[in-house]
Amino acid sequence: MNYVFYDFETSGLNYYFDQPIQLAAKLVDDNFTVLDEINEKCRLRDGVIPSPTAMLITKTDLHELEKKQSFYEFMDKVYKKFCSWTPAIFIGYNNINFDEKFLRSSFYHSLYAPYLTNTNDNSRSDLFKIILTICNLKKPYLNIPIDQSKGRKILKLEALAKNNKIKHDFAHDAMSDVDATLRLAQLIKDNDCELWDHVMIFR
Repeated sequence: MNYVFYDFETSGLNYYFDQPIQLAAKLVDDNFTVLDEINEKCRLRDGVIPSPTAMLITKTDLHELEKKQSFYEFMDKVYKKFCSWTPAIFIGYNNINFDEKFLRSSFYHSLYAPYLTNTNDNSRSDLFKIILTICNLKKPYLNIPIDQSKGRKILKLEALAKNNKIKHDFAHDAMSDVDATLRLAQLIKDNDCELWDHVMIFR
């Protein structure tokens, strides 16, 4: 089964009122060899007021964003590309609680079937949940950063990438986040194939 690693950057956190402004995704085979990819941006829909915090985090220039394709052209490309990649396992970092909600809402707004990632032999998984499992199992191959002042594990993608010597130059750029997620997943699979296969059963 192939995998699709994907990530959205959005105008804010509320999938009812905000929207994606960037989508990056890579289709890989079972050995994590990249087969295809997509990296698209779009302008804001009329009436969408972006969060200033989100724009600062993603380093988005709203004047440049206005020159991009419409949201509907953007989602048309995403839907057709994802359909061409199926069947596959769709994976992101905290995607079940965030990216998936935006994906379904955006498909719905674009008059496309919203449940693409778990119908027609597709399925979903979340690398964040897998990392939580590894934290509890205390696997030695994954170096989990610790906040020394609070004694808590840091599970942010950029911190995990840095601690495991994974290149992640542009946090909160969708393609950079996809690459970091993909390499973290590959690190787990390469070092503990049995665990990877086991967690995939529960996708």
